[in-house]
Amino acid sequence: MTNTSVKSIAIKFIGSNRPAETVEIEAGTSVADVLKALGLGAGFHLTDPSQPEAVFRPADNLFSRVKDGDMLAVTSVIDAGLEQAA
Repeated sequence: MTNTSVKSIAIKFIGSNRPAETVEIEAGTSVADVLKALGLGAGFHLTDPSQPEAVFRPADNLFSRVKDGDMLAVTSVIDAGLEQAA
């Protein structure tokens, strides 16, 4: 019998030697909750490797946005703004 109130997702750490981890999430689990459980803070975000331009916001309800068995990627936040001319 499958427990539909829990989903298992794999988290891959882009640009790191840290091995992928499997995390179980429940309804209402936010992206911030997952990052905190992984020991990561505001300097990181989650993306879907199949759609890397789609970054999950910290407050997003992750449970409703993923399927059981999905893989997500953790990347560091990069400020790619343009420098202002002096």
